[in-house]
Amino acid sequence: MAAYDFAPQTLLTSANTARTDLLNLVPGVQRIDAYAGTKLKSTVDPLRTTVDGIKQSQMETCRELKIVIQNYLMVHDSADDASMLQDIIDEFDNSLGTLNRGAEKANTTQRLQDVTNTVNTFSTQLQDTVKQKDKAIDDELTNATKAVDDLNAKITAIDSELTELREKLNKGNLGKIKDKITSAVSSTDKPGTGTGTGDEDEQAAIKEKIKQLEEQRAALEPKLSAAQDRKIRATTTYDARNNANTPQTIADVKTAHTHLLSYNSQSAKLQELHAALKQECENYQGLFKAKRDNPSPETTKALADHIQKVNSQKAKLKALQSALDV
Repeated sequence: MAAYDFAPQTLLTSANTARTDLLNLVPGVQRIDAYAGTKLKSTVDPLRTTVDGIKQSQMETCRELKIVIQNYLMVHDSADDASMLQDIIDEFDNSLGTLNRGAEKANTTQRLQDVTNTVNTFSTQLQDTVKQKDKAIDDELTNATKAVDDLNAKITAIDSELTELREKLNKGNLGKIKDKITSAVSSTDKPGTGTGTGDEDEQAAIKEKIKQLEEQRAALEPKLSAAQDRKIRATTTYDARNNANTPQTIADVKTAHTHLLSYNSQSAKLQELHAALKQECENYQGLFKAKRDNPSPETTKALADHIQKVNSQKAKLKALQSALDV
């Protein structure tokens, strides 16, 4: 029977691999949450606990199946003893009770498929989120840098104009001093002469312009400080993004999904074994009941044929029984 080829150790390895994958995803996803301002960890974090629960159910099922097979082989060894007929039927009732009670626990397929689907959906969500956030981060750093550069350019232009005006103002003041000296010397010869009001008006205009530019510059200073703070934040986020190793996390999510698919396959084999043993116990018990209720050459032959069939599978069942001790 193909179901008897089930390898419990392979199931255990698949479960441990899936658990490790999910555990290892958390730090990478946390780094993405940290720079992107997302809450992706809330999707990944519970999955490991779910897989732990699934694994526990499967290990318990393996131990129960080990006992069922052990009892099955014990019953089989007494199959030719007519005095044990009712005891054999009763023992099958016990095994079937164990199998029926454990049926829900053995059926981990849907729970594990839900985890697998969540990881697959999360893989797409992660890539889309990272793509959107990366663009926003790049755009923010570009815009923040441009804002700083633009404000610096405005301040530089104002500083240049202020320098020019101050130089012009200084030259004008020197000219006035010279004019006063000249006027004082020549006043004895030419009374009533002196500097006109034209230069004074120009000096006043320059002073007013300087005042306006200084006010404009003062108004730009807090804006520049805010822009610089914004650029620092944008740069910090940009660096955090680059150091988060996001491509590796995306690759790890895909790997986790692949391993979960393998785990699903092994999980399904355990459920198949559970169903096969239940069916076999029902069939074998039915043959013993038929011999009890209607002892005839036909029922005797049917039971004997099945005993021979089980004999051919006995070695495989013993190996499976041993392997189920996980």
